[in-house]
Amino acid sequence: MMKKTNYRSETTFSRLGAQQRVAFLICYMIAGFMTAPLLLFVVFHTYLLVSNKTTIEQYEMTDPLRRARVKLYNLGAERNIRTYCGNSVIAWPLPIRWSIPGDGLDYERNEWISATEALLSEV
Repeated sequence: MMKKTNYRSETTFSRLGAQQRVAFLICYMIAGFMTAPLLLFVVFHTYLLVSNKTTIEQYEMTDPLRRARVKLYNLGAERNIRTYCGNSVIAWPLPIRWSIPGDGLDYERNEWISATEALLSEV
């Protein structure tokens, strides 16, 4: 004769004791409090990467001369990411330099802004 299995609708959380529940909730809250600032950090630095700025340049944007200098290196979202992370998408999460163009000292400039700047300096 086959024995019937009694499936109860208990969750893992409901099987825990009182102290274990409290510990579980505290850990869950700590993880939540740590996730929010890290998410903001990732969003802010993704914005910096896409706009091709450093943290210092972001906070120096009140001066018009510095603002123009920062825009000089903004190549558009895709080219900014490729300049920083390299051309090989597979290598982006890896800490290697073989796919990054350039020597790390000279960077590509926005040609349109460079040409406008040259014309304005002649006037």
